[in-house]
Amino acid sequence: MLTPFFLGIFAASLLLCFILTKYVRDIANRRGWVAAPEASRHLHSTPLPRLGGVSIYFSFLLTLGIALLWAGHYPALNLGLTLKPLITILVPGTLIFLLGVYDDISPVGPYFK
Repeated sequence: MLTPFFLGIFAASLLLCFILTKYVRDIANRRGWVAAPEASRHLHSTPLPRLGGVSIYFSFLLTLGIALLWAGHYPALNLGLTLKPLITILVPGTLIFLLGVYDDISPVGPYFK
């Protein structure tokens, strides 16, 4: 019963991530937030835009919010999601996301991470 619902949420998240990635890539290129191939360990020959995690994070949050709203309107879905496990996952995940964004914009050392 719930399998089509979860597959739909996954498909929506994947589609939204593809769409947001284009916009995030364009913004990163315009602002100069790119990883230039400056060291011999870099395998790419052209600058690569950073901030790819932004599109992943926001597509996850948006589709999670939509799933929770939808489940609230249709109690028969009963996703089994409660607030405590969601907060347990989202708070540390958000902190890691923010550190990653900060590192992409202004690189920090490994000890800070």
